[in-house]
Amino acid sequence: MKAFAVTNSGLEKYSSDEIEELIKVKTKTEDSVVLFDCDEQKLAYLCYKTQSLIKVCSLLEKIKLNKIDDINKIKVNFTSIIPKNKTFRVKFAKQGDVDLSSQEVEPVLGEIIYEQFKGKIKVSMDSPDYIVYVYAFNNNAYIGIDYAGFNLSKRDYRVFANPKSYHANINYILLTIAELKEGETLLDPFCLSGETGIEAALYLTKRSPNYFSKKNFAFSKFLKFNFDKIDKDIKKTKSRIVLSSPAMSDVKCAQKNAKIASVEKSIEFTRQDIEWIDFKFRKKGCVDEIVTNIPCPSANMAEQQIKKVYDDFFFQVKELLNKKGKVVVLGKNLSYLKKLAKNVKLVKEIKFQNGQEELEIAVFGKK
Repeated sequence: MKAFAVTNSGLEKYSSDEIEELIKVKTKTEDSVVLFDCDEQKLAYLCYKTQSLIKVCSLLEKIKLNKIDDINKIKVNFTSIIPKNKTFRVKFAKQGDVDLSSQEVEPVLGEIIYEQFKGKIKVSMDSPDYIVYVYAFNNNAYIGIDYAGFNLSKRDYRVFANPKSYHANINYILLTIAELKEGETLLDPFCLSGETGIEAALYLTKRSPNYFSKKNFAFSKFLKFNFDKIDKDIKKTKSRIVLSSPAMSDVKCAQKNAKIASVEKSIEFTRQDIEWIDFKFRKKGCVDEIVTNIPCPSANMAEQQIKKVYDDFFFQVKELLNKKGKVVVLGKNLSYLKKLAKNVKLVKEIKFQNGQEELEIAVFGKK
């Protein structure tokens, strides 16, 4: 069975790596999309375990979509996909330069499917048995059956969310860039809502980010899947995960979110200004990864105001990071951070899209 997964434009490589690790398949990347072949059980498993993806679907057809009439070019025989006694709905999503809207695409494709069944199928907008998913990036459109039924990049545990934090799939990708491994020490000195540490704990303990959302998966309506068998792999981690913030409100939010995710026992929480965070660690060079969404210059915080934060940050990198360690930093504008970087070398720069917003990732290593 052909399949596709949706991710952030610019981060396809890291989602591709996760798919290959989880279900052992070969992948091909296109803008914001990863293509692969697998059976339906593996596709359901990917839905349940993924931490980097936005959507997971079977792939029925790919077309060029420039205008609404192009929907009529879809050749899929939906009567061979959806049983007659089941309900359906169409959902449309897009990234990039796409002029069409869901109000245009969904009723047109819905009517095509309805006519294929000669009216002998029902539409359910609230609780369909099958979701026909159309995803467009620029003029490429992918048509398939949605196995998730919801946005996989969102997390139920983010009840206490800092407005400066992003969807947790991005935090997970930061961890993959840092090459986090079992038994290592991870520090996030600007933890916001705790997503980086929580995603690390979920990954290291082999707990699904959707452990408490099993009933929400769309594939549960047409496929039997043994969640309990997967959950038997959950274990304790020997890694040390430290979440810190200068703001006690962030620390409390991170603690509450971690408790909701059922990983609070795998994480240490501390309120520390960045200049004093080295006192949390007994010796120099004991941290393997420093991963964080760092404050950036903005209308509310000028470069001169943030200079001390960056100076203190790189001092702590010098003190705490081991010789082979990595620093992975996320932000809206990292040019000033890179300008002030000390005692490190810039290893990699990544720019990607988060909705309509462009974000940056900078990766540093010790000199």
